[in-house]
Amino acid sequence: PYSYADLALDKGYTYLKDITWQEIMPTFISDESSKVFAPNDRRILQIELEQEQQQSYRVKKDKIQEYVQSWEWPWHMIDFETATPVIPFFEGMRPYKTVAFQFSHHIIDRDGSVRHATQFIDVEADSFPNLEFVRALKRALMPEASLIGTVFKYSSHENTVLNHIRDYIEALSEENKRVDDHDELIDFIDSLTYRKEKNKIVWQGEKNMVDLRDVVYECYVSHRAGGSNSLKYVLPAILHDAQNTASRYSEADIYGSTLPIRSLNFTNHIWLEPESFYDPYKTLPPLFGSIGIDSTEIDELLTGFLGENESIDQGGLAMAAYNYTRYIDLTASARNQLKEGLLRYCELDTLAMCMLIEGLIELSES
Repeated sequence: PYSYADLALDKGYTYLKDITWQEIMPTFISDESSKVFAPNDRRILQIELEQEQQQSYRVKKDKIQEYVQSWEWPWHMIDFETATPVIPFFEGMRPYKTVAFQFSHHIIDRDGSVRHATQFIDVEADSFPNLEFVRALKRALMPEASLIGTVFKYSSHENTVLNHIRDYIEALSEENKRVDDHDELIDFIDSLTYRKEKNKIVWQGEKNMVDLRDVVYECYVSHRAGGSNSLKYVLPAILHDAQNTASRYSEADIYGSTLPIRSLNFTNHIWLEPESFYDPYKTLPPLFGSIGIDSTEIDELLTGFLGENESIDQGGLAMAAYNYTRYIDLTASARNQLKEGLLRYCELDTLAMCMLIEGLIELSES
């Protein structure tokens, strides 16, 4: 379909900074009183922020505060790592079925304290992890009889994965392989998720996960995100714009196993350094480097599958690392090194969500 970008090119524009948006969207009138950014608001702001010399972002302060007031404490950040292999790894598994092999879980308490609370990973060659994955997630989020607080995800991936696991649990029952905790697992998944049929929501759980990507889309636009809502681009942008949040994670003796922000995989890590350009992922060692594999080769391989216009994110690298652990003859040392690397990467994924929320709150109060 014909896009605004096509129209801009037809009018002879090459750079955003040269565009007069009224020429591209002459019938659109921005409603500055709106609580959230509409899609065309975001397009206009991409142009206007490119042309500005100072302030590089816009934020809907009232809407962020409204969200914050509506979220029950504590706040649980979760992120999943999965694989969908075309050649099944396990007996009875079909092509492209989901394998959920890892999650990370950070908690933010009402007093602002942050901790890496729990995690799960299974990279053994002969282990199909989906059931233990969801059981471990249930223990993490429901250490008592009920789930207290609000659960956050970024994008729809976690919802999709949990619904796939739900289908798997139900299929086991239909095959007379019903697991003892069938009802408990189904109830847990249903409480966190929504389901759609023909693009309409037909189920939404009482504790349906909050999608932080939606919050970003409605409330925050930054020149530095380059028009993207991917956390890969939004995180460096928010850390540049929210300087107090950035300063917190730039200090030593803050984040580690025995430090104020407790970690399960780092002893003492500084997340923002001058050479990292506000991107915490640049402070991590290469995922494959510890076993003598150049991760750029993995990047090039995955890029070949995705196409030249798509980049490899941490989820892509994690999937590649998990696929590599399917080799039964992988040495125990190499398998353990990949496992440790995966744990660090996934821990940062949920810490990044904490940084994002802290940054949004800082901008809403400034």
